[in-house]
Parts: sequence; structure tokens; C-alpha cells
Amino acid sequence: MQKKLLKDLSILYVEDEEDVRRNAVEYLKRIAKEVMEAKDGKEAIAVWRDKKPDLIITDINMPKLNGLDLARYIRSKDQDVQIIIATAYTDTDYLMNAVELNLVKYLVKPITKEKLMGALSQSVEKIRDLRKFSVALSESCSYNAYSQCIECSDEQIKL
Repeated sequence: MQKKLLKDLSILYVEDEEDVRRNAVEYLKRIAKEVMEAKDGKEAIAVWRDKKPDLIITDINMPKLNGLDLARYIRSKDQDVQIIIATAYTDTDYLMNAVELNLVKYLVKPITKEKLMGALSQSVEKIRDLRKFSVALSESCSYNAYSQCIECSDEQIKL
């Protein structure tokens, strides 16, 4: 069941190191429905607005807009998207800032396949739980009883 649900996911992978990003995207394309990529937080916001992925995996340390600020911005607009932070930082300040963002996981690099699959499985479970509370109102609008929001196209109305 998990594999099928993973195949239904759209993932945005955000990483400024090109080789790391390319390898991760190549792997993720084998297990997910759609994989988008961005090289920094600002580019990621544009992709998120346009594509509305189910899951975002982001590095913390990036130019223009770091991963925590990216997650903070997205959380202010969208409580449902799953966010995984991947980083080399184990600093307590980073961890404390990450806690308030309702992340799925804070993965410390190097990221193994096992760690990544564990985080993806947690994301699938959360998405499955959130979908139980969603009711379609029209082709472009839905109501989520859990988050108490009406979503129409790319607008979210908190009730």
C-alpha cells in the first residue's frame, strides 16, 4: 500500500548543490509520480505556487532563501504540504527553529536510502490521514475538516 501511495506523490526537491540534486531527483523519479526541482528557496516558492506538490524535501543552507525560511513561508500559506528538511546541521538552534514548522522529519546528511524511505513513509501516512478529512466542493474547490480550510485553486481560506 505504501509503494502505491508513494507512486501517487508529487515531490519538490530543493538543493543548491547540483550533483546532489541531480542524483536525488533521479532516485525520486523512480518512486514518485512527479518530481520537481529547485536550486534555492526563492525558486522553490515559485515551483510550489505553480505545481502544489504533496511533499517538499529541502536543504537548509542555500543561497537567496534558506530551507527554514522557505518552510516558514510555505507553512504560513499551507498547513497540509509535507516538509522534510535535509541538512548537515545538528546545531540545537536549527533544530529548535525546525520544531515549530510541523516538519515530517529533520534528516541529517548523509541521507541513506533507509532514512529517506522512512521519512517518505511518514509523509504518506500523514497525507493519507489528511485526505480522510477532505471533501470536494467543486472541480477546483475542496473543504478540509481537519485544517478547517476551503481551498480553491491556489487560494486557501481559513475558517
